Amino acid sequence: MRTTSLAETSGSDATGQVRYRLHDLIRIFARERAETEETSRARRSTVRRAIQARVAAAEHLAVHFDENGFGLIHGDPPCAPPRRTPLDPPGVDPTAWLEAELGALVAAVEQAAREGMPDLAWHLAGSLVDFFELRGHLTDWQRTHTAALQATTMAGDTVGTAVILQGLAFLEMARDHYEPALAHLDRAAELFGSADVLVGEVNCAAGAAVCHRLVGRLDQAAACAHQADALAEEAGYLLGQAHARYELGVVLREQGDLAGAADCLEQALAVARKGRYPRAEGIVLRGLGILYARRGDGERSIKHYEQARAVLTAIGDELRAAYATHQLADAHLDGGHAERAAPLLRRCIDVFQAQEDQFGTALALCTEAKLHRQTGHPGPAANGLEAAAQMWHRLGMPLWEARTLRDLGDLYAEIGATSAAASSWQRALKLVDRLHLPEAGEVSARLASASS
Repeated sequence: MRTTSLAETSGSDATGQVRYRLHDLIRIFARERAETEETSRARRSTVRRAIQARVAAAEHLAVHFDENGFGLIHGDPPCAPPRRTPLDPPGVDPTAWLEAELGALVAAVEQAAREGMPDLAWHLAGSLVDFFELRGHLTDWQRTHTAALQATTMAGDTVGTAVILQGLAFLEMARDHYEPALAHLDRAAELFGSADVLVGEVNCAAGAAVCHRLVGRLDQAAACAHQADALAEEAGYLLGQAHARYELGVVLREQGDLAGAADCLEQALAVARKGRYPRAEGIVLRGLGILYARRGDGERSIKHYEQARAVLTAIGDELRAAYATHQLADAHLDGGHAERAAPLLRRCIDVFQAQEDQFGTALALCTEAKLHRQTGHPGPAANGLEAAAQMWHRLGMPLWEARTLRDLGDLYAEIGATSAAASSWQRALKLVDRLHLPEAGEVSARLASASS
C-alpha cells in the first residue's frame, strides 16, 4: 500500500526552523469545504483572526527593533511604541521571523485590504516599515502600502491613511526622491494634526527636515526640526527628540555654526542613549565625527566614526554602517593614509551599489576622487567628480552638486587647467548663491584669483 504525503519539507527558514510546503490540493479542498460548510460571516471572522495574529506578532517585533519603530504608530488612541526592552530569550533577532514570513505578511496586508479590513491593513503595513527599510525590501514596501492606502482611503480612515502616507514618504526617501516624499509628509502631517496624533506629526516634521536639508533648503529644514523637537517634547517622544535635535545640529553645521551644531548633536546623543536607541546613537556619532572633521580634529572624528560603525554593525544596519565606513575612509585620506582608506572605501561602495543607494554612491565617488587625487591620478579623479556632480544634479540635490563642482574646480586649478577650473567654480557659485550658503565667499575668491 502506497502512502502519498500532502506536505513536503522546503528547507530551513531564517530562524533555523524547518519549513513545510502544503500541496495545492489541500488549499483547494479547504477553500471548497469552507465555502460549503461555513457562513460568509464565519469565514470573514476566521480570516480576521488569522491576520490579527500576524499584526500582533509584527507589532511586537517592531517594538523590539533597535530603532524601536520610528515609523510605528499603534494602539488606541494611536501612540508611539514603548521604550525598547531586550527580547526574551536574549540574542533573538526580531528580523529573522519577519524575513522568514515575508511572503505571508505581504499577502496578509493585501488580503486585509481586499477583504475590507483597513485597520488590519494599515497596522500590519505600518509595523513592517522599519524592517523593509533595514533589509531593503522596497518592492514589498510599495506593494503593501499601495494596497493599504486604497483600503484606508475608501474607508475614510484618517489615522490609517496618515500612517500609510508617512510610510510611503519614508519609502521615497529611501529611493532618494525627496520632493515626492515631502508631498506625502505634508498630507500625512495634516491628517495626523486633524486626529491629534502628536507622534505622527513629529515623524512628519522630522522627515521633512531631512528632505529640505538634503536638497539644500536649510532654513526650512531648521524650521521643521524645531517644530519636530517642540512636538516631541510635548508628547514625551524621546526618539522624535533625538531625530529632531540631530537634524537641527546637522543644519547648523552646514550653515557654519559649529558651536551650535555641537550642542544639538550632543543633546541628540544623550537622548538616544537615554532611550536606548542604538541606531539613532550610531547616526548621531557619525554626525559628531563630521563636525570634528570640520573643526580639523581628525583624531576625534576617527574615534566617532569607529564608534558609529561598531554600533550600527552590531544591530545589523549594513547601509548606515557603510555610511560610517565611508566617513572613516575620508578621515584617513585627510590624514594622508590612502592605504588605510582604499579598502574601507571599496567596502562601502560595494554596499551602496548592492542596495542601489544613489546618495551613498555619489558620496563615495567624491571620496574615491579624493583618493585618486592624493595618489597622483588627476584624470580618474576629475572623471569621478564629474560623475558625482551629474548624479547630484539628477537627484535634485544642489547643495551637494555645488560642493562637488567646487572641488572639481580645485582639482583643475591644481593641474593647471585654469579655464576648466573657472567654469566649475562658476557653476558652483550659481548654486551656492541661490542657496545662500557660506561657501559663496570662498568660491567667489577662487574665481577672482583665477581671473587676476
